[in-house]
Amino acid sequence: ADPAPRMPRGIDPAAASEPDIDPATRQLVQQVLAERGLYAGAIDGVFGSGTRRAIARYQQSLGAAPTGYLLHSQIDALLAESATAAPLQAWSSEVRAEPDGSG
Repeated sequence: ADPAPRMPRGIDPAAASEPDIDPATRQLVQQVLAERGLYAGAIDGVFGSGTRRAIARYQQSLGAAPTGYLLHSQIDALLAESATAAPLQAWSSEVRAEPDGSG
């Protein structure tokens, strides 16, 4: 098994959007990762080492740095890919800017 990713040095942990994610959306992220075959753990809303590895694999599929920590844009993209997630897009209804200013 791959080790769980760690936040790279020089990256502000606040850049990850996870503090903004409510428990239901955390579970939904895990469910969508599972639907994609990236996650096989419990759908419990806890982003442990298995979820971090799944997030990193998802990020690699996007061509992004596999940090294991989601940005708002990555959450939006992940949830948009799933019919399960479609009704719960409300969490992203506000306009959010990424820390790098990309959106």
